[in-house]
Amino acid sequence: MKRVHFSWGTITAIITLCATFAAFPAKAAKVDLTEVPAMHCFGTLRGVIENGDADTLRAVLDGQSIEYGKRLCLDSPGGSMLEGVKLAQLLIEKTKGTAIARGARCESACALAFMGGRRNDENDRGDHPDRKLHPLGKLGFHATALTVPRGQYDEASVTKAYNLASQGLSEILQLMPAHEFPRSLLVEMLATPSTDMLYVDTLSKAARWDVDIYPTVSPDRLTSLSMAHACDYGQVRFFDELVPFSNSAPIDDPNIRTNMGEDGEVFEYSGGWEDGYRQELATGCEVSYYRHMPDWEDPLVRQTVWVSMGDAYEDFPPYVLFPPNTPIQSLARANDMKVEFRGSNSKQLSLSFEGRCFVIKLNNGGGDLVDDEACEMERTLSVNQDLERRRLEVFTWPSGAKTVVKNNTEINGQSVMRYDSEPVQDWLAKRNFSGKDGIADYMGCWRNSKSGNLFCFANNASILNDAKLQDAWYKTRLN
Repeated sequence: MKRVHFSWGTITAIITLCATFAAFPAKAAKVDLTEVPAMHCFGTLRGVIENGDADTLRAVLDGQSIEYGKRLCLDSPGGSMLEGVKLAQLLIEKTKGTAIARGARCESACALAFMGGRRNDENDRGDHPDRKLHPLGKLGFHATALTVPRGQYDEASVTKAYNLASQGLSEILQLMPAHEFPRSLLVEMLATPSTDMLYVDTLSKAARWDVDIYPTVSPDRLTSLSMAHACDYGQVRFFDELVPFSNSAPIDDPNIRTNMGEDGEVFEYSGGWEDGYRQELATGCEVSYYRHMPDWEDPLVRQTVWVSMGDAYEDFPPYVLFPPNTPIQSLARANDMKVEFRGSNSKQLSLSFEGRCFVIKLNNGGGDLVDDEACEMERTLSVNQDLERRRLEVFTWPSGAKTVVKNNTEINGQSVMRYDSEPVQDWLAKRNFSGKDGIADYMGCWRNSKSGNLFCFANNASILNDAKLQDAWYKTRLN
């Protein structure tokens, strides 16, 4: 019988036929029982994951007296997919959390084992995920590969390999409920070819895929903006859906409250909104930031953020108070075991567009075109800690001169006059973009109250064939 080797080396929707060379050196994983205090781990599973590793770990868990709540750290490049599934199943059975420490990596089959991390605090939450990733650790997913020995591409060999792959995918789907192994992660994992790795490298990915980034620096206080971030992360985590981060945050005062500890430090910040989230914006969100709990041994629970939205609630590390596109590495502490605060910053997004700038001198119901040149627009959208939003658009002419529009209310230091510019935009579209239907939708005009002139910007016609650029044009708030 011809032997087919199956490993967690890649996951592709298309079967990949590879050579017999193993993906990793033949060095099986082993359990190192040296504790990792920063991640609250009793030991580390290291090396390539191979058949029998789940049995080895079971013997350790059954034979050692392990303090409740201690996690298993992982440091592995991957290996056998099916053994990774078995490891995850064992961790679920034993309700043991998982962690990836500073400088460690957990990729491929190891990432699947990592997703089995569980905890039960013996309250109404029951079993729930306990998966911690250090900001300077690496967690990577990709699809499973079929590895068929060189020259053995007969029907029986390929069929057997395909069946093994199907079994592995079935194991993943049955491993845990959809909200614990998010289907969005599964979809992206399956779409990642063997030459790539899908890393959890931003806070938005971590929140959506139920991976806690920890330990991290923490905001020095709770603000309206950081509270809006936490509510957005909660919506992503609870419902595995993309949301426009802080786009639709309620503008009402969240009434942030403080609770002082016995040592004079702020023990808790809390606040929230009665509505503004989910369908029809009818669901509220409450946030509590416990910023000072020095008596807890686990460095995570010295600080925690509780988010509740409708019937859903969860506690998060403080990373949920930072913007979603933040790289996880940027939140690493200098000393993992020492709480470190970072000041709260405003949020900013810049978008650039190329097109043409026009100046029209208006007179007697008409106007004269006095300037028409190629130019570039940079739109900067920002929101401060009180959720006050600002839009700044800077148009750079070929000469280097700039026209500046602020919040659609000011142009070059002068107020913008109300003016119906739609007829002018239609005229510019016909004059400069003949046959380009819809280009007027990607223009903007502002009338200077002092000079009376009308300044207009039109995107290049290429925007009509670029859905991402069209979407970017319509963004008037931060995402």
